[in-house]
Amino acid sequence: MNRSLLLAGVLGASGVAAGAMGAHALESVVTPERVEIWNTAAQYHLIHAVVILVLAVQSSFNARLPMLAMTAGGVLGASGVAAGAMGAHALESVVTPERVEIWNTAAQYHLIHAVVILLLALQSSINARLPILAMTAGVVLFSFSLYALVLLDVTAFAMITPLGGLLLIAGWLLLCTKAFAKGEPPL
Repeated sequence: MNRSLLLAGVLGASGVAAGAMGAHALESVVTPERVEIWNTAAQYHLIHAVVILVLAVQSSFNARLPMLAMTAGGVLGASGVAAGAMGAHALESVVTPERVEIWNTAAQYHLIHAVVILLLALQSSINARLPILAMTAGVVLFSFSLYALVLLDVTAFAMITPLGGLLLIAGWLLLCTKAFAKGEPPL
């Protein structure tokens, strides 16, 4: 039995169930703030289930890891969790609710793309160097410009955010081009 795969399956299923419960069952029972906390926890739960799943299905991932991409994904993942925790626990008394929402959006994109970068680093059948570079730069420009906006209240940082968003989109589109480069037929 592959215990890692079992753990990933249980965490993934329970993460989806927790998200559904937060979206549909808790609103009439607890305050909106508690629902938001629940949903954040469910989101982190599910993201980490995906990471465990990826590691479980890669039987010899250590031999194939591009170290720089793996490092970028790991650092972005760790800093994304820290940013999410800061948004959930430390900012409410310091900034407006609108700024907390901006922070949480940045943390969400940060974490999601950290996982995607890790997935691409583990993928040995394609050369994902350009998508990884675009997404890494995109996270840095998109999320960190929003973090700076929230913390420093300098609106000029928001002017950098669209460039980061464009790089994130470019990373996804560059990934799409890999399907054609491999000679895969379109759907």
